[in-house]
Amino acid sequence: MRRHLWITTVMWAVTATALLIASVGWPGAIQGAVTSLVQPPLPNVPAAVYGGPALGFIVTLENGVRIYHAGSTPLTMDLQMYGRLYRPHVALLPIASGMMPDEAAMAAELLRADNPSLIAVFPQHHAAFMPPDRRGRAFVDAVNARPALRGRVRAFDPKPGQVFFLTPSGVRVL
Repeated sequence: MRRHLWITTVMWAVTATALLIASVGWPGAIQGAVTSLVQPPLPNVPAAVYGGPALGFIVTLENGVRIYHAGSTPLTMDLQMYGRLYRPHVALLPIASGMMPDEAAMAAELLRADNPSLIAVFPQHHAAFMPPDRRGRAFVDAVNARPALRGRVRAFDPKPGQVFFLTPSGVRVL
């Protein structure tokens, strides 16, 4: 019986699901860690509990879907290299943590530059209490504004309770 990944989103569940798969394993999944850079903390913001070294993850599911979870990395040319090496179908990119929505859209462009497999991008590391310019809708608009991505890569703004079905050829909202 073939297993497929069903991602349910409740605020950060897209992020949490990818981290869970990468940290504890998922039957039929191959995972690997990649570099994730973390910017210094913002002034006047209390330090968060230390969560370990900064990492991004590449997860390949049994059905062939490859997911890149960027962690909190800022915009870097490494993203183009990850696109070329790992050819992810789906990318989880930080907005309001590591990158702003327009930078995350540029990150999607870098991941797609040598990787026609990239079909979907999701924002992560953001929340409803963020200002509108740092939320998922701003990310979707920024992705759709980039000519290299328009019509090739679908950007999502997941809502609590939404479920996504991922295959190498597409993403379905259930």
